[in-house]
Amino acid sequence: MKKFFDTVNHDVQMERVARKVRNNGLLKLIGSFLRAGVEVDGRLQEARKGTPQGSPILPILSNILLDDLDKELEKCGHWFVRHADDLAIFVKSERDGNRVMKSITNYLEKRLKVTVNLKKSKVSRVKESAVLGFHIHFKKLRTTESKIRKFKAKLKLISRRCTGISIESRYFKLRKYIQGWMSHYGYGLKFDAAVMLDG
Repeated sequence: MKKFFDTVNHDVQMERVARKVRNNGLLKLIGSFLRAGVEVDGRLQEARKGTPQGSPILPILSNILLDDLDKELEKCGHWFVRHADDLAIFVKSERDGNRVMKSITNYLEKRLKVTVNLKKSKVSRVKESAVLGFHIHFKKLRTTESKIRKFKAKLKLISRRCTGISIESRYFKLRKYIQGWMSHYGYGLKFDAAVMLDG
């Protein structure tokens, strides 16, 4: 979905939130949060669309908005994975894939007023696609090479000696980063890759 968080329609978002939230005070607070705007050249500009980035409420709002999409996909009997605005739908053939992509794009743009990023959207074989940093390969997950490369680059960056921080601080940062990365991507590592990263 193209710049999803920047283009969320406030009316559509608040209509979906009102289905779940009955407290008028809370609804007003969420509406104020959406319209909070940004400061540009020292002047506050009220936001007419989009949601403020980096807020802890953002994932909840996106899930509330896209809940209708999830239900539509379930109703059609599709297997799918969605995390925030990233979506992968699994079908039996390329023909089915093209039909579903057209149908879901139409649903998102007409019903939810969300623009689909057609440059990033494609129909492809499961083994050629990456979903949230993983390849699905014969019922197994494999971490993508690009995620492993980024991981190694970040390790080198944190490990540099000329950063002006103590060895203890560097060790703490490394350990924290490795634990976080492994808790998400470690499941999809091949054994040899895991040994290589561990050593």
